Amino acid sequence: MRSSIFPLLACIALGVGAAPLAAAAAPAATPAPTASPSQPTPAPPARSFAAVSPDGRWIAYLEDAAGTTDLYVIAAAGGEPRRLTATPEEEYGPAWMADGRLLFAVGDNTESRLYAIAADGGGREERARVPGRAARLSPDGRRVLYARGSWTAVELYAAERDGSAPRRLNDGASVAWNPEWSPDGTRVAFTGREESGNLQIFVVPADGAQPPRQLTHLGVDEGRAQGPAWSPDGREIAFFAGGPTPHVSHLWIADAASGQARRVGAVHGAYLDEVPRWFPDGKRLAFQSDRSGTMQIWVCDRDGSSPRQVTP
Repeated sequence: MRSSIFPLLACIALGVGAAPLAAAAAPAATPAPTASPSQPTPAPPARSFAAVSPDGRWIAYLEDAAGTTDLYVIAAAGGEPRRLTATPEEEYGPAWMADGRLLFAVGDNTESRLYAIAADGGGREERARVPGRAARLSPDGRRVLYARGSWTAVELYAAERDGSAPRRLNDGASVAWNPEWSPDGTRVAFTGREESGNLQIFVVPADGAQPPRQLTHLGVDEGRAQGPAWSPDGREIAFFAGGPTPHVSHLWIADAASGQARRVGAVHGAYLDEVPRWFPDGKRLAFQSDRSGTMQIWVCDRDGSSPRQVTP
């Protein structure tokens, strides 16, 4: 889910009519030049959905600068980004494998394909294919999460990597967005809706043996909880909460057992901080933010201090 907003500028054509004719004895006036139609100002590219490498040195992300969404990687310290894909397909869900390769998905509501690719863009290999969307490979690479159904009535499934032996993890009666495996592969966190209608983070066993449990209990004045990300040790879940003020969202961290949640850092302005992802040491977060005016990749300490823009 991308919340960045880009202005759409209209193209205005300018023209100047020909000068009126002078007296009959005078030579014809030279017509004034006609201005060329103005060109629309291109929207700045959005950089979003960060994923931190296992050694903490690199951040993968998505960018939509070329009219389609492609995968990029940049040093966590900053520098020149490197484009890894250049296809007409819409890549989504970047994640790193333990061996340093990147995972990403392409597809639609009826089928998703997961690919692995080297950090230099070579060696693209299909890893899984499932009959749904929002595909996520398990930490051990043996199972895959995916979603089916409508946008507001979502069924979550966990299956073998080839799509066999699917197990439904929820009743499919409401939303179930942004599913994420726990580091040990035994649990799944996702964005769900509580009875009051507010969005919260839920957790469910990956074998489907028990129904989902509501983890967070944010008030409406605190925002709608979305986009869970497990800490490396599985004890905490970072997420973001947007609203009730328009165009404002902030990062939060919740205890994965009790659900007790705290906002990351102080609230300083009307901007979007979204989709947090942990560094492997659990001390920092990467996230997307429009603090600088356009959606970019940022990092900060886990308490919200030392925020720094990474993408140029």
